[in-house]
Amino acid sequence: MTAISFKDILWIIYACMFGLQGTTAVGGLLLMNSASPVVHGIGAGAAFVSFINVFGGFLVTQRMLDMFRRSTDPPEFNYLYGIPASGFIAAYIFAAANGFPEVHQMAYLGSSLCCVGMFCAMYYKQLSLR
Repeated sequence: MTAISFKDILWIIYACMFGLQGTTAVGGLLLMNSASPVVHGIGAGAAFVSFINVFGGFLVTQRMLDMFRRSTDPPEFNYLYGIPASGFIAAYIFAAANGFPEVHQMAYLGSSLCCVGMFCAMYYKQLSLR
């Protein structure tokens, strides 16, 4: 049996926080579909604040993981995650601009799958560095 380390506990806490932040972002996106300008503004504000919170969480998590970095660890190329993210956002904007009716549900599904894939990739990366 493997002992639970401090990093494992932090990963569990951050996973729960990212899940809640994602729920807030999706709720804000759903409210943005409202006919009322006030509700639309509240939804846009919630989505924007969630975006800032998630992005800041990634920065804090990276700094926290850098504290545990050894000098023998291989270099990281985290900026390459921006390539598929940019493609996903560009495809979403293109589909929304051309009026595809189910593009929002496809975006929810795609972002959920990317989130699960990110957690799996980070977990297996940490296992390989032990």
